[in-house]
Amino acid sequence: MRMENNAPESFTRKKTRDCGEGAGFSVLAAMPLTALRQKWRELFGDPVPQVSAAVLRLAIAFEMQKTRFGELSPETARRLDHLALGKTVSFPLQPGMRIVREWKGHLHVVTVDTNGRLIWQQRAWRSLSEIARMITGTQWSGPAFFGLTEKLVAA
Repeated sequence: MRMENNAPESFTRKKTRDCGEGAGFSVLAAMPLTALRQKWRELFGDPVPQVSAAVLRLAIAFEMQKTRFGELSPETARRLDHLALGKTVSFPLQPGMRIVREWKGHLHVVTVDTNGRLIWQQRAWRSLSEIARMITGTQWSGPAFFGLTEKLVAA
């Protein structure tokens, strides 16, 4: 299971173990806590984390899915980490995008060209933050200034 570095050792394993595809997720739903703890020891050999049956069930199911389907992509893992910490994420810039922001009565349009460069006032810029700084005269997060961030909130 993917967690921050301060997580218990049993949750930060790098090696994926064989969970046995015949185990089935429906079997986990009916298992009491003692059986789940035994299943954890059988599958992983690690000390059983001191968590509720519901959390242990999720952890075992996650490991089973990871064995069957592979690790999460780095982008998905990063988004989940940000979600868990309540951080903000920026929407990715794509070629052809036009980013528009009104500032003090002036409309500012930034275009992402086919090479991924940011074009504002007929000039290429290194970052949205650099453009935001030129527009406002102060230090800004470019993605925040142009409204390209969202605070992730767990449902």
